Amino acid sequence: MTNQQHGDGNVFVPHDVVWDERKIARYWDHLSNVPQALDGFLINELLETASEATIYGVEHSPVSMELVNRQFAQRERFRGVASAATVPTPFQEGYFDTVFFVETIEHVEPAQRLAALRELRRLLKPNGLVVVTTPNEEDIEASKAICPDCGARFHVVQHVSSWSANTLRSTMEEVGFRTVSCGPTRLRPRRSVFGLLKDRLNPGRLPHLIYLGVAA
Repeated sequence: MTNQQHGDGNVFVPHDVVWDERKIARYWDHLSNVPQALDGFLINELLETASEATIYGVEHSPVSMELVNRQFAQRERFRGVASAATVPTPFQEGYFDTVFFVETIEHVEPAQRLAALRELRRLLKPNGLVVVTTPNEEDIEASKAICPDCGARFHVVQHVSSWSANTLRSTMEEVGFRTVSCGPTRLRPRRSVFGLLKDRLNPGRLPHLIYLGVAA
């Protein structure tokens, strides 16, 4: 590794970012202000498709929490987003029939991962359903960028772990879930003829994993 002196006196030192609570919060607060950010996406899907369900959410970023609460404030079955910056979350034990952990586990730092997953277990009623999705065997290094100012290397959407069907299943079972199914899939917001045709024409490795488990 070599250091390169910038004209302004700053030293360029290539290095991997060490994510901590402050950096994670700052990063996602920033993305929450980007117009194409996906805040509220799953909540909107559930409000549109799960016609009898009451929908709650949790969010690590205070900025995201405020935006989503404002976005869906007038929706009848929406009960608001609470902070998940620390666990336990404000909900009582065994409160939910179903918990979704969608495209999230890959963002959780290893030191906090088991506590976060045990919180999912705590929130579910006996035999309640957990749904977890994540990229399938993602090459983390291939999606890293480097800051041209300081040399920090980081995954462009803050992924810190890569998962296979085996590692996802074993981790969920470790925290008290009984596996119903776990395997590769292709996630799309809505099924369409175009989407099905695209899958037929590009039959390579499926890009996502989906885990279904029940609170044992």
